[in-house]
Amino acid sequence: MRGVAVWIALSAGCYLSHARPGGTPDAASVEDAGVPFDAGPEAGPIEDAGPPPDAAPVVTETGTPIVEWEVAVATSARSLSVAEAEVTVTGDGSAVVAWITDDGALAESRIDVATLDADGNVSRRRGEIYGGRLVDFDPAACTTPGNVVVLVAGCYDYDRYDYYSGGPTDGHLCATRSIDGGRTFDDWTEIDPPLEPIPEGRLYDRPWIACASDGTVWMTVSRIDGDVFYSYDPVPQVILLTASEDEGESWHEPVEVGGVEMVGEWTPGVGASSRSDVVIGLSDLEEERIYTTRADGSSWPPTIGTPVLTVDGDSFPVFATTPSGATEMAGWRGVLAAAPDRGGAFVADGFLGDLVPTAGVDVACGDLARREDCLWAAWLQGSWSALEWSVLVSRRCGADPFPAPLVRPDAPFSGTPHVYYGGTWDVWFGHFIGVSTAPDGTARVAWVDTRDGANTVWVAKLR
Repeated sequence: MRGVAVWIALSAGCYLSHARPGGTPDAASVEDAGVPFDAGPEAGPIEDAGPPPDAAPVVTETGTPIVEWEVAVATSARSLSVAEAEVTVTGDGSAVVAWITDDGALAESRIDVATLDADGNVSRRRGEIYGGRLVDFDPAACTTPGNVVVLVAGCYDYDRYDYYSGGPTDGHLCATRSIDGGRTFDDWTEIDPPLEPIPEGRLYDRPWIACASDGTVWMTVSRIDGDVFYSYDPVPQVILLTASEDEGESWHEPVEVGGVEMVGEWTPGVGASSRSDVVIGLSDLEEERIYTTRADGSSWPPTIGTPVLTVDGDSFPVFATTPSGATEMAGWRGVLAAAPDRGGAFVADGFLGDLVPTAGVDVACGDLARREDCLWAAWLQGSWSALEWSVLVSRRCGADPFPAPLVRPDAPFSGTPHVYYGGTWDVWFGHFIGVSTAPDGTARVAWVDTRDGANTVWVAKLR
């Protein structure tokens, strides 16, 4: 861990450096994209959303995605105000989108949540403050087969969080859930074991989350114990694994995932088919290596295998897993690998950058989502040197290769998903891109771009 940078990731999505330059942008710079910022109308008693309605025929053919609608959910007049968009789709085709909003000085930092129905209408937007304390470091979300939306994040105490002076930090791993399709959420709860504060600081980096087909919710997260801020020395990290067997209402005490010495910048990823089958990715950023292992949570603590080197030359793994245990994996540089059956070894499965064979092209960030026999992939592609990027999305079904991707927006936007450590801060448009699928096989993609000169959270429905 170097400098103020803290490496963050994507469920569903990609990890990128989470850092903020000095200065205090205007706290009122975040604008609502046409939706009043309040808690919404009185919802009355919360009722279970129940099973989804009869769905349209599921999309089952390989092809370049087509945009049905694209909506700007929130925008900012300055950089650093909105970022890290995450999306999950409920049983009725609604998209629940979560992102970070802050004023640059962290005087107020929150996770905002919007719900868009199947036609793209924004029905709710909500600001979350964790008990009067800072809520930050990246939301992760998924929807269970019972239509419960589970949202997790890192939470921090205001009195001990001083980003710019590098003061000590009391970090917690927090979770909330919605049983009504994202209209309302429970209060945030701390799910990490009580730990004594340490003078050097402690934080939880962005968690990864996966909802398995049997309703089990799995989560991995990196905990950093040490001189978190303003230190260029390697810091020991601990990768933790936890699970919920009641759709996010309660959680097992997190356990450590060992087997690899993790000093420096590491981050995990997770994919799961059931309570007894979860795949864990351990990512070494500096060496660009991905290790994977499997775990069985039939009893707690779970049985965790020894990590094995799986990919040399990439990091930040994301996963998409079928109920049978077949798993696809993608790294943030676009390397693909697949394990065809439960417990099987990963084998090379291509490179996303090959879909647009442009000289000098760079790939950054990625997310995967599966529905039935179709796999969706979303990533950023562009140029590190020119700092111009586009959002690319492709869909393959069965054994077909990925076809030519959809490119959004029409022209590349500026910015970089990378922070330069030499004291110069590049334009920052957001950490990652998220993709999730609906019962009819369509997908929702969420990202942050700067096409209009400001950070804007976009959500698109693709088929």
